[in-house]
Amino acid sequence: MFGRILTVVTLAAAIILSLIIQSSSPATIGPVGLLAVFFLLYVIFVGVFTWLLYGLSLLISYVLKPIVLKRPLHSLPISHAYYYASVAALIPIILSAIQSVSRVGIYEVILITVFLVISIFYIRKRLQ
Repeated sequence: MFGRILTVVTLAAAIILSLIIQSSSPATIGPVGLLAVFFLLYVIFVGVFTWLLYGLSLLISYVLKPIVLKRPLHSLPISHAYYYASVAALIPIILSAIQSVSRVGIYEVILITVFLVISIFYIRKRLQ
């Protein structure tokens, strides 16, 4: 059920974003419109990253199933993939926001990577 809701919300955000992009320009849309564009991009990235993480975990668990391990590897539930994707989806939004203000350098990439690692570590600890 959660997967269907996530898919519908992602598709609706993509449709609304395409309508906004086709009907206005960044100069005429205003600050609220720019905020809406970034929010819709975030929603789209969350949906896409969730399905990518979920599919990748299914693929890895399927490929490693014949290998005998002490503790078998299970796929990531879609709700856990959503938690990880909600943080990972911020990365392209932050990068595009930084790029719009100044250039993205190695310092900014390192800071964003540290943010991502700390966030994933925190989510991992909360899910255990």
